[in-house]
Amino acid sequence: MKVIYSDSKKVNWQRTDMHVVKAENHSEVTKKDSVYLLPVDATGEKTEAAVYVPGYKWKSLDATNDNAYIYFALENYSFFQTATDIIEQDKERKGVFRFRRIVSNDIGTNVFAGDLYVVSKTLGEPEDIFIKQTDETKTPQHMIALINFGSGTMAHFEYTVDKGERIELEWSGKKSTISFDSHSTNPFEADNKDGYSLKYSVDSVIAKAHPITEELIQTLNKYDEMKGGDVT
Repeated sequence: MKVIYSDSKKVNWQRTDMHVVKAENHSEVTKKDSVYLLPVDATGEKTEAAVYVPGYKWKSLDATNDNAYIYFALENYSFFQTATDIIEQDKERKGVFRFRRIVSNDIGTNVFAGDLYVVSKTLGEPEDIFIKQTDETKTPQHMIALINFGSGTMAHFEYTVDKGERIELEWSGKKSTISFDSHSTNPFEADNKDGYSLKYSVDSVIAKAHPITEELIQTLNKYDEMKGGDVT
């Protein structure tokens, strides 16, 4: 059996082909061949199932658990998959990657380490990172990260911790240019402009999830510790 921790509102049910059972806690996880969707706050409960935990919760995971996986929401968004496919067509990948994100208070800048990990799979290992951020007690909280990937590739990450959710992405490369704004790509939900594009299928989560390894945890910890930069 498989257990995926996620808000059901973030799942794209139209693109989810497998049968998924929504449950509130692990007492409802009973069928061995089933896939269950549980709330994120149930991650601390013990289970024999294979568990899929969102990337911003990596600090709560045991690196020795062979039955645990991390999934990164960004990696599962269809627009991001399209963007990385275009960028990867340029073997040199020289350019500037701009990434702006509004995240909710319950996630906060914890999402930064996972975002950088996912982007680095396309742009390469970061060589230098410079971070400026506001006091986390202030509302809204802001964080800016300037990242040098070397060989002519730079990135600018910007986060605002507030209500709602939004992603803007740009790539200016030698052979391609990309521009995306989740605020303007939702044809169905007028009251939630980012609701459609910021969803992922359960099938994608399972296919792209990363096994928990000591190396992965160390990498996420390293990126997260870089947030201890200048506070303004």
